[in-house]
Amino acid sequence: NRGVELTVDIRSNDEIGVLGNAFENTILRLRNYIGEISSILQEISKGNLTSNITQDYVGDFSSIKESLQGILTKLNGTMSQIAESSHYVSNGSSQMSIGAQALSQGAVEQSSAVEELDGSIQHISHHVGQTAENAQEASQKVTFLSEQITESNEKMQEMILAMQEINDSSNEISNIIKTIENIALQTNILALNSAVEASRAGEAGKGFAVVAKEVRELAGKSSQASKTTSELIERSIIAVEHGTKIANETAAQLATVVTNANEIVETTNQIADAAQIQANSVSHVQERIGQISNVVQTNSATAEQSAATSEELSEQAGLLKNLIDMFRLRK
Repeated sequence: NRGVELTVDIRSNDEIGVLGNAFENTILRLRNYIGEISSILQEISKGNLTSNITQDYVGDFSSIKESLQGILTKLNGTMSQIAESSHYVSNGSSQMSIGAQALSQGAVEQSSAVEELDGSIQHISHHVGQTAENAQEASQKVTFLSEQITESNEKMQEMILAMQEINDSSNEISNIIKTIENIALQTNILALNSAVEASRAGEAGKGFAVVAKEVRELAGKSSQASKTTSELIERSIIAVEHGTKIANETAAQLATVVTNANEIVETTNQIADAAQIQANSVSHVQERIGQISNVVQTNSATAEQSAATSEELSEQAGLLKNLIDMFRLRK
């Protein structure tokens, strides 16, 4: 329904007739203008932007034609750009959504791997710490053992000196015994001479002969005792020399043991220091892994949020594309 149609029904050849014809032509032209404009606007309202202005607009109506043509051109250009952008946005958001989901999955797997690594590092840290403690304890025990061996070596040296003193004293006693044996021998000779002289003296020398006999017997006993003592001293000297030899060999072995013990102490201390350094390094690595774990968890959460945002953007881009597809554009 286009409302009431205006017509001018004048049939004359005078000025009124000419004016009526002019009005009739103007009304017809206006009706055509309005019909075309209305038709184009209806097509625009339906999303059809392919309409073209076919009539020739004259006078002041030419500006309406230019404006309407500009509207169609502007709408076609704008909608084409929006359609092209929505296409790129849709494709980009889809790829971004896929990438974000893959990133999120990778972040989750990485977080799991970091957690497993953190657990392994904690286990290693515990054992390394225990090894450091054991090495430190072993170092203390070996140090104590080295001190005991050194002290034993010192005692052994003192024993060697004591045995040397015993050996020296035994030699001195042996010399004294030899002197006693000489004295006993001389006494025995004197007793024999006295007995000879007493026998020559007859009755007057009987008492002296008895004394000489007693002295001779005493000198014999002294000689026998000194000989027995000398044998015992010689055995003691041999035993002391043998003991001294064994003690010297033992002292040499103890000296070697002390040297080896000192080397073991040094090596054990190095092991203890290295174990402590390893424990500190593992603790530092564990701290860094904890920081990495926090970053990975943050990245995982961010990736999940990014995936959700990308998916929402993809849905919105699809919705925009559907809206743009409602319009028919010029090729």
